[in-house]
Amino acid sequence: VNIDNIGTPIGIVSDILGNTRSLTTPDAGAYEFTGLSGDMSVTNGSYKRSSLCYSNADSVFIRVRNIIGTTVNFGVNPLTVKWVSTGPINSNGLITLTSGSLSPNADTTVWANSVNMSLPGTYNLTVFIEPNIVNTSRLNDTLFNVASLIVRPILSVIQRNFTVTGPNDTVIASALSPLFPGGSVFFSEICNFKTTSGQPIAGWPTYLIADDYVELTGLPNTDLAGLTMEEWTGNALQHSVTFPTGTVFSPNGTMVIATGQLGTSVPVPVSFYYHSGNTITHGSADVRGYIIKNQAGVIIDAATYGGYLFPAASGVTIFDWTGTSPGGTGTSGNRLNAPDNNTASVWVNSATSPQDPNVVNANVSAPSPITLTGFSWNYLGNPIDTLPRTTLGPWTTPGVYTYVASYTNACGTFYDTVFVTAAATVPVTLSTFMGKANYKNADLIWQTASEKNAHLFELHASLDGKLFKHVGSIKANGNTNVTSTYNFTDVNALANNNKIYYKLKSVDMDGSFEWSKTVIVTANQASNNSIDIYPNPFNSNVTLSLIDNTPATIEVVSMQGVSVYNATTNSNNLFVNINLTQLANGVYFIKVTQNGNTTIQKLVKQ
Repeated sequence: VNIDNIGTPIGIVSDILGNTRSLTTPDAGAYEFTGLSGDMSVTNGSYKRSSLCYSNADSVFIRVRNIIGTTVNFGVNPLTVKWVSTGPINSNGLITLTSGSLSPNADTTVWANSVNMSLPGTYNLTVFIEPNIVNTSRLNDTLFNVASLIVRPILSVIQRNFTVTGPNDTVIASALSPLFPGGSVFFSEICNFKTTSGQPIAGWPTYLIADDYVELTGLPNTDLAGLTMEEWTGNALQHSVTFPTGTVFSPNGTMVIATGQLGTSVPVPVSFYYHSGNTITHGSADVRGYIIKNQAGVIIDAATYGGYLFPAASGVTIFDWTGTSPGGTGTSGNRLNAPDNNTASVWVNSATSPQDPNVVNANVSAPSPITLTGFSWNYLGNPIDTLPRTTLGPWTTPGVYTYVASYTNACGTFYDTVFVTAAATVPVTLSTFMGKANYKNADLIWQTASEKNAHLFELHASLDGKLFKHVGSIKANGNTNVTSTYNFTDVNALANNNKIYYKLKSVDMDGSFEWSKTVIVTANQASNNSIDIYPNPFNSNVTLSLIDNTPATIEVVSMQGVSVYNATTNSNNLFVNINLTQLANGVYFIKVTQNGNTTIQKLVKQ
């Protein structure tokens, strides 16, 4: 607004500073001044990429406003707009308006398509306009870092360097690209208030204690590790979580994430129920947005609750989400009721279609493994896998192994590399070392998962846990990749001692060695009606340390009460090794009956 010469003459001939005032057209206020004849301002700037490929011809858009003066004729008074883009590659340019006009308080947008973003990284934009007769003030001519844009690598690996130390070790290598097919994870239920309206027909699952949750649907049995979930309210990010390893989809392709008002809730992985770490109280009338991003920060899916509108800062575009979700006031929230199409049109309120957490929604299917053309993992120039996530190893020879991810797509061919350092492996991979009193004797048992050039095992004992002496040796198997079991009896060790400390020394053919942990054997163990299980959790075999060396019956029962293993031991066997490889991963109970005493303990296979 031009406020020059708009005062009312009242006969005062000077202003507060003694400057002469006009007697006919004074300025308003206590000061006489020379007003601006015209002024322009730069009000915004933004980037736009031409595609997801690297390019030296991306665009910048700059908005200019005529804020003081009359209509500007750019044919008479040209205006120069400049831009500077900084990042992995710097570029700049100018745009000169030489035609057209701009009315007072009106905007115009100018653009250039010579921004160089041909390297991945973060770019920042600064824009400004040059002064001239229609832009006489420089106070509003510059916007520093008005926009920022991240150019994602077309191909990158999540972890570049690995080190392994065992002959059976493997690693998971994963590659990412914003050009990989998406849609492998999507929101399928949102509940901000567990209530009777919209509850599951069979009632809420007992494990789902939290009042607020989201259900995700994805590729069955896969891990969400490294993906990030965000919650947005208003114009701000309210909560963010990057999921750890072990956040696994159920066999049918669902999982439930508690998002707030936890109460006594705890994660129950066996029920595919996890926590996001958010503890606030949501409400059925909440208005908020949810986003899932992959490890490269690319949005995989977005959804809203109520009439939420994602702000620009969220990065959500019309391709990620459009529409207004149903309001959830007084109900158990909303659910996906048709194949996900990134719009609110396929979401319904639970009062119409009840929630059913961890069950694939009607009219919805879990994703299938993606088909990826042009990608491969390569070793020594030969392809070894065509999936972005692959298992590498094991390695039996020390050294550095190089694996190259290659991806040919519309943008070209791109590479990234994973390095695996296989360190010199120890002669023995010890999986179990246990001890137990057997009347006056101390019985020791140990297992190896593998052996390489192993020579022998030495047992060392101590009365104080500090000074150890050699009490016996057992010859090792030498070289093997299968489980080996050894035992040793320290005769009469507890005849005059209540407690003895034992350590195991694994000796290699070349004389190198490694010590085990220390185990303690006490005289009163023989009278304790308890068993020990190792390892627990387990992968294939478990070893039981029984109450004594009398016969025992052993039974393993599933969570559904089904007996999945039965055996009876012979006498003179204080330690029993059982093979449970055939069992599926999950929680079981092991029941051991000996001398009329029954002991039940939980057993976890993973």
